[in-house]
Amino acid sequence: MIRGKDPVARIRTLWFVLVLVVLAGAAHAAGWPKGDIPYDPALRLGVLSNGMRYAILRNANPTGAVSIRFAIAAGARQESAAQKGLAHFLEHMAFRGSAHVADGEINHTLERLGLRLGADTNAFTGQEQTVYKFDLPRDDASSLDAALNFMREIAGELTLDPAAARTEAGVVLSELKLRDTPSFRAASAQLEFVLQDPHAAALPNGDPAIVAQAPVAEMRAFYDAYYRPERATLVVVGDVEPGDMEARIKACFAQWRGRGRAGADPRIAIALSRPVETRVFSERDATPQASLSWLLKATPRPNDKALDRWVQINLIGLRVLNMRLQEAAASTDPPFLNARISRGSEPGIADSVTLSISHAPGRWQAAVAAAEKIRLDLLRTGVSEAEVERAISERRAAFVGAKAAASTRSTPGLADIIVSNAATGDIFIHPADRLTLLEETLKTVSAEEVNRVLRDDFPDHGPLIFLSGPEPVPGGEPAVTEAFRNIEQQALAATPLARAQHPVLSWPYNDFGKPGQVAETRQVPDLGVTFLRFANGVRLTVRPSQLRANQVLVSVKVGDGQLSLPKDRITAAWAAGALPGGGLEAMSALQVQQVLAASNYRVDFRVDEDGFVFSGQTTPGDIDIQLKVLAAYLTAPGFRPEGFELFRNARAQRLRQAEATPMAVMQLKTPEILHGGDKRWATPEAQDIQAVKVEDLSALLKPVFAKGAIDVTITGNVTVEKAIESVAATFGALPPRAQTRAAVSAGNSVNFPTGGEPVIAIPGSIQAGQQILGMVWPTHGTFPDLKENAALNLLGAVMRERLSDKLRGSGTVYVSFAGNLSSRVFDYGYLQALAQLPPEGAGKFRDAVAEIVRDLKAGKLSEDDLARAKNPAIAQLTRSRETNDYWLAVLDGAQEKEERLDAARNYQGYLQQVTVADIQAAAGKYLIDARRLEVAIGAS
Repeated sequence: MIRGKDPVARIRTLWFVLVLVVLAGAAHAAGWPKGDIPYDPALRLGVLSNGMRYAILRNANPTGAVSIRFAIAAGARQESAAQKGLAHFLEHMAFRGSAHVADGEINHTLERLGLRLGADTNAFTGQEQTVYKFDLPRDDASSLDAALNFMREIAGELTLDPAAARTEAGVVLSELKLRDTPSFRAASAQLEFVLQDPHAAALPNGDPAIVAQAPVAEMRAFYDAYYRPERATLVVVGDVEPGDMEARIKACFAQWRGRGRAGADPRIAIALSRPVETRVFSERDATPQASLSWLLKATPRPNDKALDRWVQINLIGLRVLNMRLQEAAASTDPPFLNARISRGSEPGIADSVTLSISHAPGRWQAAVAAAEKIRLDLLRTGVSEAEVERAISERRAAFVGAKAAASTRSTPGLADIIVSNAATGDIFIHPADRLTLLEETLKTVSAEEVNRVLRDDFPDHGPLIFLSGPEPVPGGEPAVTEAFRNIEQQALAATPLARAQHPVLSWPYNDFGKPGQVAETRQVPDLGVTFLRFANGVRLTVRPSQLRANQVLVSVKVGDGQLSLPKDRITAAWAAGALPGGGLEAMSALQVQQVLAASNYRVDFRVDEDGFVFSGQTTPGDIDIQLKVLAAYLTAPGFRPEGFELFRNARAQRLRQAEATPMAVMQLKTPEILHGGDKRWATPEAQDIQAVKVEDLSALLKPVFAKGAIDVTITGNVTVEKAIESVAATFGALPPRAQTRAAVSAGNSVNFPTGGEPVIAIPGSIQAGQQILGMVWPTHGTFPDLKENAALNLLGAVMRERLSDKLRGSGTVYVSFAGNLSSRVFDYGYLQALAQLPPEGAGKFRDAVAEIVRDLKAGKLSEDDLARAKNPAIAQLTRSRETNDYWLAVLDGAQEKEERLDAARNYQGYLQQVTVADIQAAAGKYLIDARRLEVAIGAS
């Protein structure tokens, strides 16, 4: 994938939290922070008399939806030695009963309101924060009051019933086991090494031995100490009137008081000025990676303009360093797979700068030497004005785009940003003001100033070196430290690498021939869609909308995709994602990024069932360049070996790590099995990955690119006239194309494997005592029977709810799922039920599924059961229809097969019409034991 611009960088990293000798988290009682940077004027802030903060923002995207976030400023760091893991356990218990809500009733009530557990109802526990999340599909009084009342119950009315806790302990332990992977253990070891303070490095997984005991007394002590109004922040974003919402909040929370003595925050001591130190983490399937970390004194939050200026300049400097590292990774013989520098910060506590380097197994020394050489060369010789200008162009483009899209920002996304800012002490700023601040900085920034700020990121002490990988390092940590000292000495003694003076390039792909003429136009008025066909056979489908300001989505489908691939062997199609990294005939992928740094565009490439698909995202002002970039990749792909090798190495790395969890094994192995052994869905083995060359990918794609049918679909903030103009100058100007795609036939169709066989066991996972057990029944494709597809989807939803109740409700598992999957191209689909669980739990899973199937076939389903499945499905569809992504997907192939538009017109109605009898009929028709396939994935 190539992006035309980086997203707005954040100064704070997710996991790298560093602290000084301070009282951590003291900001929670200080109200809302202030400075000379103004909050978004639309944001209504308040503090109740009990100390609880609240923030309200009116936003109508999606229409009528409301997102509520309730945050408690306490997490793993606040736990005592006897409470390790109980902050997270308590988050689970919030849904297991309170003074006015019975055990499990929160989820059932929210489902009736249209919320789906996981997607719309969720929670998470971090190091210093626990957040509960409800995304309401409707803004009616009953929905708002129910959600606020549930949050109030969580705040101070939980019963913490011992029996419920004993049951939930099994679910929490299952979740901890799911997280217990080499990558998680490596991250935890790195935290402990760098921070060297038990509270600072505390993660919410905690101690499984404590969790297993379900100690309600300790849980209650933590709850009373930290679930208090002075630690609470409530955020409401959505289609609400702020004054009315404020009154509801006050009525619900004003009388809330903490119980007993308030809990204190831990004192955390971290030594900043440590010399070079090393920690080596070796474990099978651990990612080969080196991290160099420098610890720094904390910077304040950017609540004043002077500090904001410093932050922006620092980010520009780091971006230049990342550009040089990226250039090295994209070279013909790259020294590392990827390398990136980042700055992390915990507000008011400490900062870190970390150089992360991914490398091939056993090549850590060469990778670190190359990355350090680049870093030290930059610090000695400085950034160039040209590099600064490119970084500025990217940053300005990101902020300009954010301002243009401000009016249609998504409600859930805004709620997440506000609650995150509230936790870190950042000011929530309107994108227009954010851009103004940036422009004030950019008016006077120079390469000299960037160099000065960047050099301050790297103190004389350190770095702290953390190596992870599948094999121990010969000589251990002393050998790594000594090797690093030699690397530094050699790099400092060497003459800085001369920066090649590349010619200033311009975009060369502007002329694709005489603009094409539209030969046919058809309107679909009820959906706001226009179908067009150019004289050369290229089809264009356009749906203008104002769903997202400043967003235009583009899809270009070429040829037949999987329909035309052989069924009996693996081809180079698995490497299709390497195409963007191969650049163009006239310039490399990096040169494309450099030349178009100020433009908004994107290039992705994938293989779909009925086509090879380019996709992009742009703005109204850059739609011409987006179409030119995609057309250039179609007509003049570079197929450079360096881009292919980078992709191949990443794929090989993923394959090496596939044994880490049964989930990873499932993702790699089951598609081929569930498609009857069809190699079009097979994951390449190591020998397949090594055997394929970039020439093989070129030979596969070039004939398709030359003559294959082309369908261009454009949705978003664009007019039909502009879409026609842009496509006419690019794809419409190409030589004549094929008019149709291959049809599904006996030679290219796909079949579900024969059921009723013994369990198919797929070994491979090394995650001790964990497996995924699945039961799968064949169904049919999405088309032409959308009514039946709606019934199958709701049948899957009912099965999912019941499986969760039986397995999670009994304390058996954390992960269980059921649902329906159906192809849009083939007459192929399946219902599945699965769970990740220890092997001794297999009997419970089989018994639960058997009971669910038996009951559904017998019609044991109430109207309330159906409503709790149907309402979230309809709410999700309603939200989706207010996105350009939905319309891009639903219009795919509709010009060639116009019956697909029935999904846009009537699918919601089909969902609403599904009855209890329909669910029973679908269960009887498809949940047949003789056709069922059972798969066991992972360790036994």
